[in-house]
Amino acid sequence: MVEFTGKTLLFAFFAVACTIVANAVKTATVSKDVTGHFRTIAAALASIPDNDEAWEVDIYPGLYVEHLVINRTGPLTLRGHTNCTESKCQPTYKDNAVTIAWNDSATNGTTNEQTSAVWIRTNNFKAYNINFNQTWGDGWYGQGPQAVAVTVDADKVGFYHSGFYGWQDTLYVGDKYPGRQYFKECYISGAVDFIFGNASAFFDNCTIAYVGTRGFMTAQKKQYDTPNATIKSGFVFDKCQVIAANNTRGSQDNTAEITQKKHLIEPHMHLRILALGRPWRNHSTVIYMNSFIDRHIQPQGWATWYANTLGDYSHIYYAEYNNYGPGSWGPNVVARETLNFTRLINATEANQFQLHEWYDDLSWIDGKA
Repeated sequence: MVEFTGKTLLFAFFAVACTIVANAVKTATVSKDVTGHFRTIAAALASIPDNDEAWEVDIYPGLYVEHLVINRTGPLTLRGHTNCTESKCQPTYKDNAVTIAWNDSATNGTTNEQTSAVWIRTNNFKAYNINFNQTWGDGWYGQGPQAVAVTVDADKVGFYHSGFYGWQDTLYVGDKYPGRQYFKECYISGAVDFIFGNASAFFDNCTIAYVGTRGFMTAQKKQYDTPNATIKSGFVFDKCQVIAANNTRGSQDNTAEITQKKHLIEPHMHLRILALGRPWRNHSTVIYMNSFIDRHIQPQGWATWYANTLGDYSHIYYAEYNNYGPGSWGPNVVARETLNFTRLINATEANQFQLHEWYDDLSWIDGKA
């Protein structure tokens, strides 16, 4: 038996207390008025040292017109205040009171990443209750150059109750390698390829809103067959709502005061003119399961990449399971089966796309959000 003296217990308590303090998350506060330590998010980020310490940026309500490149060694969280003020209130994206907005497009040598309101290059990044708004766009057809709201070139990244607003290429989930990205109860809107890239991305109970008149939801970029890869390139949509929307925060506006824009959907919007996705590369992988799919999805469900330019479609994996709604597989089975690179899968096949199967490590995901 080990005997503890009073000094031993005091020393042990002191050691534990020091460890807790050392591991505590440090905070920088941003506000438009004197409440905050910083007036801009960029200033707060610039004050944070590049080390292994965990930091959080606490952001008071407001519109922050900023272009942010987040690149540090340690974990970082951006947390937006909400309009959900009651003690028992559980805020959703509808309660968000913080918007980070930028207006730029991929012209004159500007890359997709450089157009982003926020470009994330930090592993172990999280964002809570923030709207990310790319305000460039012509409003109806998503024509013209790309304009990104958020780019993620990182691993173990999570977004919770956040909004992503734009027209073409709203959310760029990376290109260099398939980093793990988790989206919980988020709102993502756009018109053309508005979720695109090479990530291992899981969309959990999200709302995917189409705001144009013809286009494509996803452009997934898995390029090679990697059956034994620890991190799997692909998009999984589970328990999502795939809808058409008649308003968006992404619109053409070159003024400093960027506000929500509302447009009436054109009379022919009832036509099914959106595809669930088109393959950016030969092993493109996208799965929709347990989700509501509305009538704006074309009967075939999916599309090719500029007709015949991709070439070989034999390795494309586009699957649906247990979805419902007028745009889902069931009501459109004849049209769906005209494509030879899509499939309706069963429960056994769908199990591999459950969150706990898709990722072998869930420690970086906030299960309480």
